[in-house]
Amino acid sequence: MPRSFLLFVLCFSLACGSTDGGAAPSDDLEPPPEALGFQINESEFVVESGGDVQYCERFAPPERFSGRDIYLVGVEAFLPEGTHHFFMGYTTKADLDAGPCFPEGTVRPTGQGGHPGNDAKFVFGSGQGRYTTTMPEGYGTLISAGGFFQASHHVLNLGAAPISMGGKLNIWVADEDEIHHPVRTLACDNRGVDIPPNSSVIATATCTAPFDLDVIKVSSHAHQHLTLFEARRYDGENTEEEPFYTSRDWDSPYIMELDEPMHFKAGEGITYTCHFTNPTDEMITYGAGEYGEMCATINSYAYPADRPNEVPPPLGTIARDGSICNLLGPDCCGDKGLCELTDTTNVPGAF
Repeated sequence: MPRSFLLFVLCFSLACGSTDGGAAPSDDLEPPPEALGFQINESEFVVESGGDVQYCERFAPPERFSGRDIYLVGVEAFLPEGTHHFFMGYTTKADLDAGPCFPEGTVRPTGQGGHPGNDAKFVFGSGQGRYTTTMPEGYGTLISAGGFFQASHHVLNLGAAPISMGGKLNIWVADEDEIHHPVRTLACDNRGVDIPPNSSVIATATCTAPFDLDVIKVSSHAHQHLTLFEARRYDGENTEEEPFYTSRDWDSPYIMELDEPMHFKAGEGITYTCHFTNPTDEMITYGAGEYGEMCATINSYAYPADRPNEVPPPLGTIARDGSICNLLGPDCCGDKGLCELTDTTNVPGAF
């Protein structure tokens, strides 16, 4: 499917909505034509004032797309106000079914065990409101046959009234013969976040490419204490002064779609920086909840153009905390702040 046609259809259906998020005018998201995709409708749930919950639910692709590999080439998302983050993953784990991720249902309080990762690797993320994102022509995320999409929200209701939640997502797909550059996720996570009471701090880490690669989308993830997120190029020795990506929205981070892939040679990478302010009398550390923070850059990448039709691995790394880093093997950086990305195919979790 030509990208120009997909962009035309998305603009027509959403009045050219952007990837900047923001308040949604309504949830009247029309599904794609059946030959080009399908719609996911999440189960509805209510979050009381002050509530801090996680939602998780799995969905099987329609039968018309089952039994064969397909590629995700575009997403339209409507997520109600209150959505702190939305992650869509995909899993082919054999012992799973469609439906709630938790034994008790689709929702549980944050911190009460979290939600099982089930090896659902990240394919799309957004904040509240409407998001529209498309892959460059010829690029797409591999969706292997026989699996499930796994939708996950973290919802933090800071308002005085209950809020109703439940999103809609349009998944636009293409067949294998239309995709020459398969896409995977490249995620860098700085878990060295410590913000003393009534203070401001800056957390910075750098992740480097283990091989030559092209980044095609850039985004960020943090919580409510973020004031500014920046990403800069690292050339293997020095980090550029000018950021190529900035976002000030913690609940609806900017998804930057690059007009041309950003090429990184092995050893080059991304330096990402989170500016935090803690107005409370409590210590804020890495994690979820009222006194939890995160600092991550979440990107989409492919092999360079001279390696067509090769499916790259998902890449990830964790900065600073050595005990957690060991999950990723000897290449993890511990407390050095300079981390080589690692193949996370067999590492549990979204990245």
